[in-house]
Amino acid sequence: MQLAFVNLLLNNNKLMQLVFEMMKTDSQSLLNRIQQQQFDSDSDLKAYLNWDEEGWDWEFYGP
Repeated sequence: MQLAFVNLLLNNNKLMQLVFEMMKTDSQSLLNRIQQQQFDSDSDLKAYLNWDEEGWDWEFYGP
């Protein structure tokens, strides 16, 4: 359901209205450039985002 909602926002050019509680506020610049990035794996995306594995289990949030 969450993925469908994100896709709806993306398709309607409203993605800037989305908040990720698991992202630090200083990660905004990464999120701003994420659509221009190419990731070969989930691990690449996780590294790009500097994911906080202690607070947010990637296996639950990543997919």
